[in-house]
Amino acid sequence: MSRPHNRKQQQKLQKAKSKREDARRKSSSRALQHTRTALLARALRAPFGPCWISAALEETPDAGSPALISVLVTRRVGGLLLPCLILVDRTCLGVKNAFTGPPQTELELERLRRDLSSSGDRLRETDLLTAQSVVHHAIDYANSLGFAPHRDFQPGLIGERPSALLDTPLARPDRPMYVSGPDDNVAMVLARLDASVGHDERRAGHRGDRHTIHRRALRGAAAESPGRAGGYRCGSGGGPYAGGWQVFGTDR
Repeated sequence: MSRPHNRKQQQKLQKAKSKREDARRKSSSRALQHTRTALLARALRAPFGPCWISAALEETPDAGSPALISVLVTRRVGGLLLPCLILVDRTCLGVKNAFTGPPQTELELERLRRDLSSSGDRLRETDLLTAQSVVHHAIDYANSLGFAPHRDFQPGLIGERPSALLDTPLARPDRPMYVSGPDDNVAMVLARLDASVGHDERRAGHRGDRHTIHRRALRGAAAESPGRAGGYRCGSGGGPYAGGWQVFGTDR
């Protein structure tokens, strides 16, 4: 049976060990943040690599909802490609999600592109101006409704805003259409839309969860490169949204 003195000593030792481990974690976190900041600063000065965009950009929207659009812009950093993946909601929230991945080889980046495509978000190569135009049009429209880009969006990585944007599909939607996600504050979004354009104009519905596709593919990309530095448009007359609104499904 342990003596009280021994138990107290063990508790002190355990407490000291916990403090040391906590200090190491904080130090490691600061080092990683410093590395990430330095990498992003370097990437902002680096030349652009290839760009891709969802093939759905050119597709005619169905009766349910326009597709969310993936935009993948890369920068050439130290012989590798730094990917900036942006999920664009052209009809409401603008930049709905964003991810800056670790530097990757061309083979790893191609694997990421294939993973997204095989999961239902087929990407095709595009020029930088088209990619920038889709993103900035969506940001402009979202700003008009009171929504800012996703907190993880790094605008500098896609370059300065062009003086003239291309007229891409749904560059100027007639009315917003909201696509909710598992991490959305739906009540806040709806309240902001009500204030911007009114309840009677809203339209929403359900479509596939493209964010699940993105999270899965990007987790894979990160794992393979460890340690590398008016309201809604409301249906009228017999359609599936006639007389009201529903809410779609993805991730903010």
